[in-house]
Amino acid sequence: MEAKKGQAITLQNVFTDDINVDVGSMAAGVAAMKGTFPLGEGDRHDYNIFFSASTQLLRVRKVDGKWLQATAVQRSEGNETRKIFEQIPPEFPADAIDWKQNK
Repeated sequence: MEAKKGQAITLQNVFTDDINVDVGSMAAGVAAMKGTFPLGEGDRHDYNIFFSASTQLLRVRKVDGKWLQATAVQRSEGNETRKIFEQIPPEFPADAIDWKQNK
């Protein structure tokens, strides 16, 4: 984790950039949009999305002026982590797919 320029990491500010959304209970194979998320400046965004039973990894890149997203869902079982879902559009940059969570 990086501190913002000139700002030390403290217990008071360590989670200031976190966004928590309560999606409630969802059955397998069901999806629900819970609003929009402004991407702002730049041409790259990486998100790690945590659920109680799995972790969703989201990579967003601007390609030819259009935002594209790639996503994977991982589930931890003991000491093993396995990918249970992956969706990558064909035009998404292949070198941008890095599912490591600790970036």
